[in-house]
Amino acid sequence: MERSTIVANFSYLTINSIGEVNKIGNNTGAITSYSKFNGFNSNAFLNLNTVTSNADDFFLIERLSRDKLFILDKKTKTTRTKSLVYPSELNVSDPALLLLEWNQSKKLLERILKSNKNDSKSICYLLSISPVTFDVLYTGISFN
Repeated sequence: MERSTIVANFSYLTINSIGEVNKIGNNTGAITSYSKFNGFNSNAFLNLNTVTSNADDFFLIERLSRDKLFILDKKTKTTRTKSLVYPSELNVSDPALLLLEWNQSKKLLERILKSNKNDSKSICYLLSISPVTFDVLYTGISFN
């Protein structure tokens, strides 16, 4: 009887809760290390809603005392990072990031920021983040 060999013809990339990026073979399920977000604090809270990507980069937000944006270049596997500064017109006391998405047409990250993570009725703001300058821009849209 001839043995058949299972071969992965492409891989999925996944990010775990400590900022490691792994490849998983589509047919084999084999997991191999791909890269990691250098400087990511494994004690930080990583909300998987705050992880996104585009064709070139992975993005994630580290939540400690301040929100910090990490950008991992898929080709070079280098990491850039910077603490985020929120616009002064926002009224935030203990913010919580609810969502991070890539907007391909604008080439910006978009996020929903809750002004107080412990208040279910607190205002949420729609923000844009430049992955080039790390500037955080308020879009003028808020809701609760």
